[in-house]
Amino acid sequence: MTFRDLAELVRLSSNAVADRVRSLERRGVIRGYHADVDLTRLGLTLTALIDVKLGQTMPAAQVEARLAEIPEVLEVLHVTGAPDYVLRVACADVAGLDRLIGRLVDEVGVQSTDTRVILRTVC
Repeated sequence: MTFRDLAELVRLSSNAVADRVRSLERRGVIRGYHADVDLTRLGLTLTALIDVKLGQTMPAAQVEARLAEIPEVLEVLHVTGAPDYVLRVACADVAGLDRLIGRLVDEVGVQSTDTRVILRTVC
């Protein structure tokens, strides 16, 4: 959205909007801008949430670094409750998801997983 379009929406001048947006960026309120990627156009038609329980084999920082290197892992959430982490992942198909779960166990030191396939995103 241009500053002019945003200015019309909030009923301010374009310059005032630009100044406010830049101020929010400088203060770290706006941390960045992101692309809205259609994963299906990349062949990643299966998305899932994986609850991950860690073994005691490596420190959490090392686990997090390894998870960040796996391309199928879109998001890593450190949570309270039974799982240590919840992962949002994208794979081409069920076989790819199966390989990913095996990789989490073999390479990352994950003790157990509980996986839910995302049927659709509502909002």
